[in-house]
Amino acid sequence: MKKVSVIIPTYNNEGTILRAVNSVLNQTYKNIEVIIINDGSTDNTDYVLEAVKKKKNVKYYKQRNMERSYARNRGIENASGEYIGFLDADDEYLEDKIEKQVHFLEEHSSYAMVYSNVLYEVDGRLVKKRYGRLEGRIYPKIIKKLSFFHTPNVLLRKEVFDKICFDERMTIHEDWDLWINIAKKYEVGFLDEYVCIIHKAKNKTIDYTEYVLNDLYLLNKLLSDKTLSTYYRNYVTGKIYYEILSRGLKAETCSAELENYMFNAATSLLLSFQLTKLLKLVPIYLLLKRRPGVYL
Repeated sequence: MKKVSVIIPTYNNEGTILRAVNSVLNQTYKNIEVIIINDGSTDNTDYVLEAVKKKKNVKYYKQRNMERSYARNRGIENASGEYIGFLDADDEYLEDKIEKQVHFLEEHSSYAMVYSNVLYEVDGRLVKKRYGRLEGRIYPKIIKKLSFFHTPNVLLRKEVFDKICFDERMTIHEDWDLWINIAKKYEVGFLDEYVCIIHKAKNKTIDYTEYVLNDLYLLNKLLSDKTLSTYYRNYVTGKIYYEILSRGLKAETCSAELENYMFNAATSLLLSFQLTKLLKLVPIYLLLKRRPGVYL
């Protein structure tokens, strides 16, 4: 039975981290190590994990706040498993997640990564999200299907990380960047099973300018690929500029920097004749304009 290393970065998740860790420890597949990276938490995470840290199959590291990409890369460096899984500190695995995905990869030796369906927790209810089958050499098609892939719903062979890692310059959508880089080099498989629960973050403060900067950085990385066709270049440019405008409209306040990014995004969409994306934003604009305190 091959070992699986599951990496859980955490920053101030005292209310959910134990649920996440236990969902891994209670798997039907038993040859598991849990690697917890406490990324500079200032709450009671240390205390909550006191008993868990003593378990033989748990590795616990504490560091100053370096963000998720650095934390996950540190977990990978310290992993001894032949397979690597990831879990966010506010989500959880279903009990047979690892068993099913390990079996799939053992049966399909050409695949470097497998992804599966997820359950979303919405207002106390579990909503099924079943993805379409996208398998084999999936680059550049993955660019249009990034919503299929989440850190909790994948399992990867450890050797993938001999050549690829999380980009530590990214603090948002660093997982999108990873999936794209993996798809460029390896085959990917799909297992039509539900394997995890993704919980909606509550009371989370969103820095929209940070989102925009990460989106633009990812866009530049994608466009640097000279093999990417004009179709996919136009698609990804339109998608990211649309996201920039959408997030800017949702911001409670808007800095001059964010306004400038929004103006440039809108100009780009107009110049590329992607008017349908701009029209989609009109209902958001009209709805949010009625909200007190919004800058629109």
